[in-house]
Amino acid sequence: MQIIGRGMQFLLTGICLLIKIIINVFWKLYIFVIGILLFFTVLMNINSWKLFWEFLFLGFQVLVAGFLTDFVNSWTGKIFGNILNEEEEDKDIFEKYKKQFFYQNKRSEYNSEQSNYSSSGYSNYSGYSEYKENKYENYSKARDDIVKKYEEYLEYFGINTKMKITLKIIKKAYKTKIKEVHPDKNPGKDTTEETVKVNEIKEFLDINLEYYLMKRGF
Repeated sequence: MQIIGRGMQFLLTGICLLIKIIINVFWKLYIFVIGILLFFTVLMNINSWKLFWEFLFLGFQVLVAGFLTDFVNSWTGKIFGNILNEEEEDKDIFEKYKKQFFYQNKRSEYNSEQSNYSSSGYSNYSGYSEYKENKYENYSKARDDIVKKYEEYLEYFGINTKMKITLKIIKKAYKTKIKEVHPDKNPGKDTTEETVKVNEIKEFLDINLEYYLMKRGF
């Protein structure tokens, strides 16, 4: 049932896109033709403007068709999104990889701490001071790198880095991105790795939002 629903959604979206392309091509030709028609009508001083008005009315009909196409295309996504329960599906995908992400992240942090501890050491007071200094420098550098990394991830999500970022903006961009790597839109392709990446980025952006806004002066 879900596959049929997806197929119908893609079919309707494709039809709307094709109609929009045809309408765009029509408008370019229409403006050119109506200009010529108006020129010759005035030049030849034709008493009857019937042909001109009929052609003008045709343009109005195509304009209405364009608006209807946009309306249908917009509601196709909303209707099928509710029917196929895409929001719940997105939550399931997020929860599926959330625990895996936190486990990998915490393990990486632990290994990094152990490595720094072993390499620095603190067998005496001098060594301990050096360890603390190195750790502080590493911490400062890591925090500075967050801003750069944050903006790279914003661009990956298609978010303008010049604007003030909010959780709502991140969530909206995340939903768009996660749909791009959804298995139903990538038949025959394993998108597990890409899905994990998108979820990791979403989590990173959420966690570090306040720090990023503070550093950017928002």
